[in-house]
Amino acid sequence: MNGFLKTYTLIIIIVSGYYAKAQNYNISSGGTISTCSGNFYDSGGSGGNYANNEDYTITFCPSTAGQVIRVTFTSFTTENWSSTYDRLFVYDGNSTAAPLIGSYAGTGSPGTINVSGSNSSGCITFRFRSDGGTFYSGWAATISCVAPPPPIINMSNGSYTLCSATFYDNGGSGSDYSNNTTNTMVFCPSTAGQCIKASFTSFDLED
Repeated sequence: MNGFLKTYTLIIIIVSGYYAKAQNYNISSGGTISTCSGNFYDSGGSGGNYANNEDYTITFCPSTAGQVIRVTFTSFTTENWSSTYDRLFVYDGNSTAAPLIGSYAGTGSPGTINVSGSNSSGCITFRFRSDGGTFYSGWAATISCVAPPPPIINMSNGSYTLCSATFYDNGGSGSDYSNNTTNTMVFCPSTAGQCIKASFTSFDLED
């Protein structure tokens, strides 16, 4: 009986250790992955190089409701001679039609990639393209999920119930507001017993 119990305990430890191992995702797998953990690599995986003439796209979406994807690069090396060579493109959403966060090559690591407040999907999409010349070791990154950033709201007509947001004129964060506009927007607190406070960090209108 004692020998049976020891064997049974050993099996449980091995199985538990197997399932605790982090999942690895290579960009060549493609598709949309729902996860909140794991390792993200180029097509060569953790120990190999990517290849020539690649064009792969993969999307990571949060598997936990109310969370968003975060990807942190721990190493990054690709060919970098011009904008047409081996580059990783990162998009703020669930497809390459989403806004471009940035394109990266050489040893210019993307660092930590977070979604923006305007990304309602919580997903991040990666596209990697390589030419027919030199190839390098690629990258390694970790995937996690975090609380979403405050939403981004541009001036228009309407109302919002919330307790955190970034608020812009109708031109958004990078453009001027428009001529001949009249808008009214109302913000109400989403937490009972609280009031809205707006703190302006910049302000520039025609006087």
